[in-house]
Amino acid sequence: MSLYFSGNETTERESLADTIAVRSPMMTPMLSRLPSKIIPNRIHEWSIDEPFQSTENVRSISNPHANTRYEGDNYSYRTPFYPTRLRSICEVQHFGMEISDTDRTVVMAGTDNTFDYRAGQLFTKLLNSIDNVLLYGQGSPETSGATGGAQQRQCQGLVHWAAWTGLERVHGTKTSMQDPYGVTIPSSMFSVFYDFEHANLTGEAFYNNVVRRITNAGGDMEEIPWIFQCGDLLMSRVSKFLVTDAGLNINERTIQASEGGGYDFVNWVKLPNGYTVGFRTNRWLDDMTSTYTVDNTGATYYTPGSPTAEGTENRTFSGDQTIIGHKPGSVKVCWLRTPGFEKVETDGDYSKLVCKAEFTLEVAHPLDVAGAGNCLS
Repeated sequence: MSLYFSGNETTERESLADTIAVRSPMMTPMLSRLPSKIIPNRIHEWSIDEPFQSTENVRSISNPHANTRYEGDNYSYRTPFYPTRLRSICEVQHFGMEISDTDRTVVMAGTDNTFDYRAGQLFTKLLNSIDNVLLYGQGSPETSGATGGAQQRQCQGLVHWAAWTGLERVHGTKTSMQDPYGVTIPSSMFSVFYDFEHANLTGEAFYNNVVRRITNAGGDMEEIPWIFQCGDLLMSRVSKFLVTDAGLNINERTIQASEGGGYDFVNWVKLPNGYTVGFRTNRWLDDMTSTYTVDNTGATYYTPGSPTAEGTENRTFSGDQTIIGHKPGSVKVCWLRTPGFEKVETDGDYSKLVCKAEFTLEVAHPLDVAGAGNCLS
């Protein structure tokens, strides 16, 4: 047991002003920007469907008469196919604290209640951990997650929802593959995720390699403007989307000299196809020191219960060079147990408290998310 003890705080001084200056990247953009809902089961499932498959040749420009019949021909009957049932699995997280009852009583400079201050820290820690998983979680087909098992249940985050099948659509060759939850996804439903391989992102490249692929695959960008998130560094490239390769502004942007300043940002762009997309910064997409890997070839994340290794892509991305987008309303945080506190009984002169939650991420359809990585030279 590791207790908080009174007197260990360096801020406890007789003449110290009642202030604690806290500096920490505490924001949780995923939790604050995404809608949420309550679900009743740890395994959350829903169906997606399509009216026809690519093999039925109803949209073939090279063979537009594939379905033309002779007069008097017998009818031909399609081979039945059934809706794909997507799955998301809830992850459990919790943190606890132990504090001596003396420490609960004494006044630490800058706080009225030491216990509440410690509890607030615990809650912030849990929310930040959840937010990180909602963005970068790798998912897992493990459904038990029981104590002593080989692996806990894992939530698949927004980046993996987009990149797992998205890389295969753009760079791979498979006509179907299993996702990290072990669900077989046909290629017509693959998401979009483009590896720029450390070439600088431009407005034209973003449109050609990300947006155009979404709409061609059947993704809906017309009804609701999509929102794309990226880090501060990559946003410097997004701010140049309204500047052509020749250095000319697409729109005239002027400001009076008396203002003593200027603007270098883009919150939204209306694309050549007439659709509008918005851009937001996300601090957690600006990790300058780390990388993450998406490997759909060998399912190296998952033991036991590995998905079938059906993919062809194993790519590593810089932490500050990813842009990730979604159709608003189609991505939701699902709570089996919302974040909350629970007091734990003790047998001594101290108090215990735990902060816990059980959650997952729902993506209505793989084509409701898309992105790109390695977007800077």
